[in-house]
Amino acid sequence: MSVVFGTVVNGPLEENCYIAGNPDNRHTVIIDPGYEPDRIISEVRALSLTVDAVLLTHCHFDHVGAVPQVAGEFDVKVYGPSGEEDLLLAADDMAAFFGMPLEMRPYVDCWFKPLDILDFKAGRFEVRDVHGHSPAGSAFVTGDICFSGDALFAGSVGRTDLPGADHGVLIDCIQRNLLTLARATRVFPGHGPSTSIGEEIDRNPFLTPYRCAVRTVPEFS
Repeated sequence: MSVVFGTVVNGPLEENCYIAGNPDNRHTVIIDPGYEPDRIISEVRALSLTVDAVLLTHCHFDHVGAVPQVAGEFDVKVYGPSGEEDLLLAADDMAAFFGMPLEMRPYVDCWFKPLDILDFKAGRFEVRDVHGHSPAGSAFVTGDICFSGDALFAGSVGRTDLPGADHGVLIDCIQRNLLTLARATRVFPGHGPSTSIGEEIDRNPFLTPYRCAVRTVPEFS
């Protein structure tokens, strides 16, 4: 079972970069290295971890800005969601538009799709479709942990006023592919504090109209 070894809150938008993996062999993946690569690298080194890969929930600039430095430091491949190639290419321009230029151009080595299993010594990470905030946004589920990217937050959901976003699609994906997880599943979002599936079913105001339907949705597999 994978655990979260550490969270590096980084960059002007306070994005959460997660270091997660296998506590027995101390292999890990780095999820969404956005900014401040030196801090991310230092955290991994301080914990004496071995990095297997860099995983991206989506390709908005605040989640990919430190990819070249982090992946290069540990000599690992970068995995991102298929369907966000254009978004990745636009990361530099988008960052500049928000006044937060990137030091280096981010890249992806391997593109995954929903239902794929990313299997590493750090653990098995199931890809779930949560697009709507971005064109092909994904969540990673490993054991009783979910990394939800910018789809589901504690008490909120991802913004949908950006190119390629759709609020209705996002809510539908959350309902079908996240709320069907066990209530105790811990959710680690792209920004802000962690939460649980049960807490969001009970309290998230953006999901209120969908609560009654949750138990009728077939389990995602």
